[in-house]
Amino acid sequence: MKSSLASLILAPLCLATAAFAGSWALGSGVLVCLVLYGVNNVAYSVGLKHLVLFDVLSIAVGFVLRLLAGVYVVGELPTTWITLCAFFLALFLGFGKRRAEVRVLGANESRQRPVLAQYPIAYLDYLLDSTAVMAVICYALFTTSPEKNPTLVVGVPIVFYAIMHYKRLVMLLDASEEPERILLRDTPIRVSILLWLVTYLLIQHGDLRLFR
Repeated sequence: MKSSLASLILAPLCLATAAFAGSWALGSGVLVCLVLYGVNNVAYSVGLKHLVLFDVLSIAVGFVLRLLAGVYVVGELPTTWITLCAFFLALFLGFGKRRAEVRVLGANESRQRPVLAQYPIAYLDYLLDSTAVMAVICYALFTTSPEKNPTLVVGVPIVFYAIMHYKRLVMLLDASEEPERILLRDTPIRVSILLWLVTYLLIQHGDLRLFR
């Protein structure tokens, strides 16, 4: 019994030590992201998941920290606008998931997860509208950053369509799947992602210039 208990204590400590050591080897920025990610996860588990807005904000921050860590690993610095775009996009997907939960699970789930009772459908629709607009605006501003090729702006309509199509699935068609399942299974969104990626790579690495 004692050996089992010791293993349960030592195993997480060893894994945490290895994670911190590995992140330190990858750079101080990655280490900071890992520390903040751990703090954010603990805060979510302890109390934020029960607080309206803070629950989804915490999830969105987790997505952004993973994005930042990935950028720091390759020795780059992310722009402020693409970071904000990722943050609002994560909020948009998070509130979409909350809407699906409230719509499908209703009062039964609200008794088990009281925070859902604080998310009326009309309020979630407003949050979806706001975060969708902010994500598109931030991406548009990212494409017009001084260090970026201004021709990247041609990808804004693709981003706009993908976000608004997803919003239509959630708000009008009551899609109740996980966001990642919708992103992988919905053909218009998959085509939009592929088209955006091809357009971005051709413009950025092919040095195609249509605007100044």
